[in-house]
Amino acid sequence: MPMILVIWINLRNFSFVYELCKIHTTYLAVHAYPPKPYSARFSSKHKAGDTLFVGGCGRFFDGPAYTSAFETMQKLKQLDQDTLVFCAHEYTQQNLRFVQDMVNERQVVDWVSQPTVNYLADTVAEQRKDKQPTVPSTIGIESEINPFLMASTVDDFALVRDARDNF
Repeated sequence: MPMILVIWINLRNFSFVYELCKIHTTYLAVHAYPPKPYSARFSSKHKAGDTLFVGGCGRFFDGPAYTSAFETMQKLKQLDQDTLVFCAHEYTQQNLRFVQDMVNERQVVDWVSQPTVNYLADTVAEQRKDKQPTVPSTIGIESEINPFLMASTVDDFALVRDARDNF
């Protein structure tokens, strides 16, 4: 079970849910997002930390956590498609190179939208050339291009994680 701790915080007319999960390091990856219904004053945001990246997810530093990470990704897929995803690092360009390699060369991942990945990779290359950030993304975009978020089984997730670790 990936969820270790859930904290619901109410601050004046706004609430956040914090979830502590075991993915990147032992019980360190934190998610924060407002619960439904969202306040009209705030958009839906997900602070992914080192869990979900644009086109990727955090490495396992404390041993394999395939099941925990897969279950967390399944939960993140349930967030609204327009939920903004703020990750902790700018790994987008390298992650998209990996996804393109998985789709184009190895043909291991057939559930990723190749046209979307290629378009986004070109866009990101221009952004990085101009020293612009590529974060945030959205759950909707990640649902089309992120093989970790799109894996349908723990075995699929493990295949992608192992391939990314050796990329």
